[in-house]
Amino acid sequence: MFHMKPLPEMTPETLLEKIGEHSGRLKTFQGKGVFTIASDAGAFRGEIRIVTRRPDSLWFKLEGPLGIDMVTARFAGGRFAFYSPWMKNVIRDSLSQMDFRRLLPAGLDSLDVLTGLLGMPELKAGDLDSARSVSRGKGHYVLNFGSSESLWVEPKGPVITRWEKRDGEGKTVWLYEADLFRNSGDVRLPKRIRFTESETREMVLYYEDIKVNLPLKRGWSDVHLPKGAETKTL
Repeated sequence: MFHMKPLPEMTPETLLEKIGEHSGRLKTFQGKGVFTIASDAGAFRGEIRIVTRRPDSLWFKLEGPLGIDMVTARFAGGRFAFYSPWMKNVIRDSLSQMDFRRLLPAGLDSLDVLTGLLGMPELKAGDLDSARSVSRGKGHYVLNFGSSESLWVEPKGPVITRWEKRDGEGKTVWLYEADLFRNSGDVRLPKRIRFTESETREMVLYYEDIKVNLPLKRGWSDVHLPKGAETKTL
């Protein structure tokens, strides 16, 4: 019978440093896949394309059934441009004005938040101070930030496979999960990502195609706007 060797002990500082080293290998990302959003109001399915050049530029487009354009957005240099044919206007402003709390835990901001869509949520230097302990499970580490937050980390990479935030009673209020990991060059990324909020809202991304660390075409982050589109600032 095969017995898995116990993982070596790891301090919070060392584990976070290794996660950061792996994350730093990702320079550019091009992904295409499908997404599903489910809530009490029903379910919606569409296609997504994401292109990013780290550390500060990201473009994505969402299409609904039959290829209907829903949203095109660009995030660069601490600012964003957001266009939806349904709204018939362009929204521009600072990233700090956007509310990402439904996507990633509070405390993450700017493009650090959006990296969760790539399957590689980034951790800030300040997390070193709040990380309390590391426990070892079967084939993974659990990094604990007190009683309210935990990260599950697979040592190969290493990669974050689960990120859970809990309320004062220990109930999960936000959950990030990633699986079906594949190697793309020297970067390990998931094909499937799931965000769950308080068991009432769920978003699942499944990437059918991923390319990393390849040159991006000129104009890759352009947001093409129709004539007469109104621009609004938050």
